[in-house]
Amino acid sequence: AAVEQRLQIDFVVPVLVLEDGRVEVVSGTFDDPLFGPAIRAGLREARARPAVNAAGRTVPLWGLLSYSFEFVGGRPDAK
Repeated sequence: AAVEQRLQIDFVVPVLVLEDGRVEVVSGTFDDPLFGPAIRAGLREARARPAVNAAGRTVPLWGLLSYSFEFVGGRPDAK
């Protein structure tokens, strides 16, 4: 649907880097019906270096990720 509408949009998504390096969208902060599933699917595969506190233990870390979706190319129905 986004390609058909030639949508171009930017998002800033609040995320949490967990102690094991997994990255998740902060619950209740981001819900877009067209782009949300793609962002969440990409984050399921993402890994980040966990934060370490002064005691040397890994701790969760909040952050912001920027996503830019840009239409590139011809129409999807073009031959």
